[in-house]
Amino acid sequence: MFIRASWVLSLCFAQSWLCSLVMSAEYCDDVQDWCARRIGCGMALQHFFAGCKENLFHETDVCTTSCKRALISLLSSEDDAGLDFINCNCSGDPYCLERKQGIEVCTGDVLSAIHSVNDGTTVVSCTLAKWICEADSSCLTALEFYKSHCSKLFIGDKCTERCNNSVTILYQQAKAQKLQNCACDGSELYDCKSIRYYTDVLCFNKVYQVKNFNGSNNLSVSQLCVTLLIASLLWCWRHVLGVSCSRR
Repeated sequence: MFIRASWVLSLCFAQSWLCSLVMSAEYCDDVQDWCARRIGCGMALQHFFAGCKENLFHETDVCTTSCKRALISLLSSEDDAGLDFINCNCSGDPYCLERKQGIEVCTGDVLSAIHSVNDGTTVVSCTLAKWICEADSSCLTALEFYKSHCSKLFIGDKCTERCNNSVTILYQQAKAQKLQNCACDGSELYDCKSIRYYTDVLCFNKVYQVKNFNGSNNLSVSQLCVTLLIASLLWCWRHVLGVSCSRR
C-alpha cells in the first residue's frame, strides 16, 4: 500500500490539475462520508482536519508537523480509504481544490516519512505512532482496551493481568509496531514518559540502569529507589530531631 501511495502522491501533489485526470472517479464528498463511517479512517480524518488546519486555510507556507503526521495517519488507514480521500475528485468544488493546494507543500515530507514509517528501525514520535495505530480499526480497538484496562498502570501502581494481556495484544497489532519504541517529544496529551516507564518496568520487568554519581558502577531502578527512600527517611529523622532539640 505504501508503494502505491508513494507514486500516486508524488504525481498528485506535484500537479493538482494532472491529479484530477488520474485520480479515483469517486467524488470527495462521497469518499469523505465513506471514510468517516469507518472506525480507523474516521479517526484519521479527524486528525487530518485538526492537524492540517493551518495548511488547509493557507495560514502557513510550510508543512506543519501535525499536518505531516495527520497525512501519514490517513495513508495508514486500512483498505486505502485515506489515500482515496486524498486523491478524490473535487469535481470543480473550490473549497476542495483549495484544500488540496494547501497540503501540496507536504509532498516531500510525507513521501520521505512513508518509507521510514514502514521499516522496522526508524523511531517516530509517540503521537505519530498513536495516530498510525488509530487509523487501523483493529489497532484502535486494541488501544482502547489498553486504555480501559490499564488505569492502575498509568498512575504507577501495578500492571494487572488484564492490563498485561491488553499490552500484549496491542503490541501484536501490525500498526502498533512503532508504539513499542516511539519517542516522547512533548506533543502528547498525556504523560508519555511516565507511561512508557511504568509499562516497561511493571509489565515487562525491564531494569533501567542508572549511573552512580562517581560514574563507576550502575544501579538498577529498584536499588536507586531504596537508596532515595533511605536518604529521605534520614532527612526526615534529622529534621524531626532538630525541631524537638530546639524546643528544649
